[in-house]
Amino acid sequence: SVAEICEKIGADSLAYLSVDGLNKAVRKGAQGETGHCTACFSGVYPINIPEWLFRDDRATLVFEAMWG
Repeated sequence: SVAEICEKIGADSLAYLSVDGLNKAVRKGAQGETGHCTACFSGVYPINIPEWLFRDDRATLVFEAMWG
């Protein structure tokens, strides 16, 4: 919860930015295109991500794909 996070990090308050707000904050002082990826927040990835990477057993699948 927000209260638990505040307690853990010693904060008085905690607020979250929207993805749009994050983009505006990052670009405010930047010159030109920033190139920041927001896929972790928005779920919109610039490339196709295989569905199996979202599965709970993905670590096993990655290991098997790399080392047989």
